[in-house]
Amino acid sequence: MRIKGIEFNVNAASGALGWFGEGYWFHKWYESLFPSFAQTVGDMSFVAKTTTTDLQIGNLLLNEDYTPKKLFPECIKAYPLRGFILGSVNLSGPGFKKLLATGKWQNIIRPALGISFMPVGDTLEEMLRETSWFKCELIKVIEYNGFASPIWIQINVSCPNTGPEHHQLVLDNVTEILEQFQYLRKSYNLVIDLKVNLLMPNKVIKEIWQKDLCDLITISNTIKYGTEGFGINWKKLFWWRKTSPLAKFGGGGLSGRPLFRPLCEKIMSIRRDCIQIPIKAGGGIFSVSDIRALRAYGANAIELGTVISLRPWRICHMVEEAKKLFSN
Repeated sequence: MRIKGIEFNVNAASGALGWFGEGYWFHKWYESLFPSFAQTVGDMSFVAKTTTTDLQIGNLLLNEDYTPKKLFPECIKAYPLRGFILGSVNLSGPGFKKLLATGKWQNIIRPALGISFMPVGDTLEEMLRETSWFKCELIKVIEYNGFASPIWIQINVSCPNTGPEHHQLVLDNVTEILEQFQYLRKSYNLVIDLKVNLLMPNKVIKEIWQKDLCDLITISNTIKYGTEGFGINWKKLFWWRKTSPLAKFGGGGLSGRPLFRPLCEKIMSIRRDCIQIPIKAGGGIFSVSDIRALRAYGANAIELGTVISLRPWRICHMVEEAKKLFSN
């Protein structure tokens, strides 16, 4: 799938490779163990970890270079054999301006770079003010320095760890937030990618499509621990506990294999409602057969996240298959 000159066949999901595509400490081991992994991931487009306008403390302690301080952060629990991760990072980061000040985004050489942004204000007015500021700072860079790679903007409206009230506020006002980005679409020809989770109602997606407020949607982000209605057996996933392993961080959000079936059902329901917006699918994609299934269900591209951390030996063949299936 090509949009405004950018290929969206397959890319690494937000946070899967860190802020600047550098990955995490365990990726260095993967590079030595699986030679094809390094080349494949190095050649992929990717979405940077989601940033906010200002410093967001969150739950993840960071070094001065904005990498995690601990090898095994308390706010992230990985279950490699079972294919899922529970996390509650809560958008930890230095803020957009400091990330730009490193100059790293501007100098990245990739097929494309997605910059992910989420407003975190407590009111609609605050969120719109944050969005306006982000837009202005981005325009400054485009006008005066530019980026070495093509960029697109991913608007994240689906982080489950910012609290239920904020999450609902963003969902209720997603069209107003997207309207703030129309200038970037028209004046700078930037692709606007809306990242949602399984809770986003189809009627809202349809309204966004009919009003032409974004170029594509990415489904889906993590699902908050304990969320009902998607066939996820929380008791079975965490059978040894009565509460979430990340209860002290608010429960956390689930990524990985358990999201695949709900993801397929969500895409099918969107297509049944005759919504033709381009869909980039992400969530529990762990094999070539998963990619083929998503193509059949109506996805136009895929976004790989958990599999890059938990099944690195599969990445090469998955990327090859995605490029073959989703190329125009």
